[in-house]
Amino acid sequence: MEVLLVSPFGYCSGVSAALSLAEKAKREAPGREVYLLGCPVHNELAIKSLSALGLRLLDGRKVDLEKAILALPSGSALVFSAHGHPRAWDDLAQRKGLSVYDATCPFVRQNEALGKEKNPLIYIGLPSHEEAEAFLANCPHAYFYDAASGDGDWRQCPGSPSLIAQTTLSEEEVHDAEEEITASFPGAVLLKGRCYATKERQKAIREAAKDSDATIVLGSKSSNNSRKLQEIAASFGPSYLCLDLGEVKALPLEGYRKIALASGASTPREVYFQVRDYLSSLPPSPRMLFKAR
Repeated sequence: MEVLLVSPFGYCSGVSAALSLAEKAKREAPGREVYLLGCPVHNELAIKSLSALGLRLLDGRKVDLEKAILALPSGSALVFSAHGHPRAWDDLAQRKGLSVYDATCPFVRQNEALGKEKNPLIYIGLPSHEEAEAFLANCPHAYFYDAASGDGDWRQCPGSPSLIAQTTLSEEEVHDAEEEITASFPGAVLLKGRCYATKERQKAIREAAKDSDATIVLGSKSSNNSRKLQEIAASFGPSYLCLDLGEVKALPLEGYRKIALASGASTPREVYFQVRDYLSSLPPSPRMLFKAR
């Protein structure tokens, strides 16, 4: 089978830095517990590798993270996730005597700094995403636009607002949000949005999906950027979101001759190469079920 490699693949620079910082925290805290506050990245395989090093995950879906900080033993190390966090938690950690490692993505940090300067402000994001929750906690003056539904309190915003978007949204989501908001606020200006890694991957998968019979995106279903890649590819033909080689092997790939292989920003490169080698080893299909578009 022919495999079209969609580049870039593997970890983005922000995810790579976050994982390296978590590993550094473990090295610098021998004999002490190291806690990951929330998933540092949205990929079960990456988290599993950190857990194997002895790092302990505090999952925000299961525990109240603020209360979890207060319950940590003094002297422990705490790693904040790449998605950002309420800055008030820094003070909590300091009062508890914790060693803090902040893995916040630089693009997330830039958005937050810009948001603190702008008023009135509308933030475009997903309500259940850690990045959006952290931004709104740190910029409480911001009004919210739900990129999934168009809901939120954004219509109550006074004057001509600045707009800032969650970094992992798709181009279409940001465009649609901007279009709806500017219909109500003609003077609204989009200041910041997706990071360059998100833009690059989404642009690349559009081109690859057009030229392939099907597309496989390697990533977690909990990863917003991975889901967006799969959704973009689906507009051109069959597309699949798989975590690893085991899930790829379960796919009905008969009838495909050319498959585009992409990955989310938190997918390990070794997983990408395993799947590439597997797909390349498959014999070409004797017949086409779908035509590349």
